[in-house]
Amino acid sequence: MSAEERKSSEAGPHLIAELLRPRRRLIAIAVTATVVSTAAALVPPYLAGLVVNNVIVTGSSSGLIVIAAALVGALAVAWVASFVEARATGVVGMQALSELRERIAAKLHRLPMSHYDRESTGKMISRMTNDVESLSRLVTGGINQLASSLLIMIGTLIVMVFLDWRLAVVSLFVFPFLATLSIVIERRARPGWLQASQALGTVTAYAQEGLAGRDVVRTFGQEQRHIGGFLKLTAESERAYSVPLSAVRLFGPSTDVATALAVAAVLIFGATQVAGGVIEVGTVVTFTAYLRQALAPLPQLAGLFSSLQQGVSALQQIGELLDAPEDPAQLPATSPRPRSRERSRSRTSPSPTSRTGGCCGD
Repeated sequence: MSAEERKSSEAGPHLIAELLRPRRRLIAIAVTATVVSTAAALVPPYLAGLVVNNVIVTGSSSGLIVIAAALVGALAVAWVASFVEARATGVVGMQALSELRERIAAKLHRLPMSHYDRESTGKMISRMTNDVESLSRLVTGGINQLASSLLIMIGTLIVMVFLDWRLAVVSLFVFPFLATLSIVIERRARPGWLQASQALGTVTAYAQEGLAGRDVVRTFGQEQRHIGGFLKLTAESERAYSVPLSAVRLFGPSTDVATALAVAAVLIFGATQVAGGVIEVGTVVTFTAYLRQALAPLPQLAGLFSSLQQGVSALQQIGELLDAPEDPAQLPATSPRPRSRERSRSRTSPSPTSRTGGCCGD
């Protein structure tokens, strides 16, 4: 990796840190709410196992009211915590994106004219529109979902191991497979998302330049040529997006097959253990519920994965723009150089000749 590429890859994380640092309190609230909602979501499968062992198997309903009350309480806590998490994350995202747009707008006014000679105005506007929109989809709806899904998966796996390590060994074969698949998809999709983002920026730049020069286009009758060029760039952008999307779409069906295989393996092994009197029926029911809960977020993670990759690519390009060298004359701490007093006076005050009507007088 060259020094320029390394600097480009490091620009994104530094920018995120700068945007999130002033909002540490809201982030702490969101993290706490995420942990609470995850803990509450782990309660219902355990209660389902209690119902099987203490109510269905024994035929006694004495503890059913307590179990039902615990279930309602867990669901209520999970709902409140999820609401607080989504609210805090949304506020952080909106504030951070608003600040980011302000930074980009200010940066565009401080760039030297040589930068505009190298880069089209449309591509730089695309940083403020397309790239910020990619980040918006990720921040406002993706990050909290991603964090919740990962915490639920990790917490559920820990509970599964403590619940019955034998069933855990039978079912956990699916997770290394899915982890390997996700790494392969990430390596294939990440360069594609960057190319797709650049292609979309080219489309935006072409449209902006055509609108800015619409008088010239109409004067020379170049409307059809301009429309044809726009359609060509749009088709190229669609092809650029199809490459990473095709890789990401493999993940969803793969998780469905892996989930079905894992559940089938647990049920078969669990049935033999129950028949031998090694474990209780409720334990198998609880474990199966936890297994489904651990694997349920995986199809959603496929969509979040694509949003994450687009956001990373957009963040990289925005970081490159914000790190571009600036025109010293346009920095906030400086102002345009004032004209010298002598030069200003010579332009505004009449010359001695003009006041006297000539060098010799009348």
